[in-house]
Amino acid sequence: MKSRTLLLATVFALAGVTLAVGNIAAQEKFCVVPGARKAMAVKAMLSGPVDGSCPASVSRRHPACTLYLDAESASLWLETMP
Repeated sequence: MKSRTLLLATVFALAGVTLAVGNIAAQEKFCVVPGARKAMAVKAMLSGPVDGSCPASVSRRHPACTLYLDAESASLWLETMP
């Protein structure tokens, strides 16, 4: 659909969240991030600064981005919650 471009952030790298750069400006995107090996990247993406140290952090500024995490990938980020 032209009006609803979806981005699936398939996780290939060992220590990060992989986003297709051409789709960063999509109207709507969703990211699927499974597994414990992504826990540090998820924490950096959601808790760290929005800058080049974690390029996926720019997704926090997107008006329609849905992030799907499992318990393992969310584990370190959840530890930061009050």
